[in-house]
Amino acid sequence: MPDKTGSNRIGWNRRGPSISQQMDNAHFQSEVLDPESKYWQGKAEISQDLLISSMGEGEFVEWANRVFPGETIDQATWKEIADLYDQKFRRIQAEIALGESHSWVDDPKHFKTNGVF
Repeated sequence: MPDKTGSNRIGWNRRGPSISQQMDNAHFQSEVLDPESKYWQGKAEISQDLLISSMGEGEFVEWANRVFPGETIDQATWKEIADLYDQKFRRIQAEIALGESHSWVDDPKHFKTNGVF
């Protein structure tokens, strides 16, 4: 028969994060604070993929060339690029939502008619 003396609650009385969690958190914070870190590069690449899927590759390339003409993208940090891409994606999503809300409002089947057309 198994020994039932343990409570199976390891670290139950510990207050706050463990040392390894604190070290992971410090590493994460240093990644977030560095605008040229892999964290921001990854966020920029994800935002770029989202933009390409919503805009199309050709339209994205045209937009990116207007925003970063020539070699000016080399002067921007990964954080700046990620923030800019994210803002553009949010703007596109807002335009889509606004367009859908207008089409819903203008649809005659949603007008209150009291049963009379």
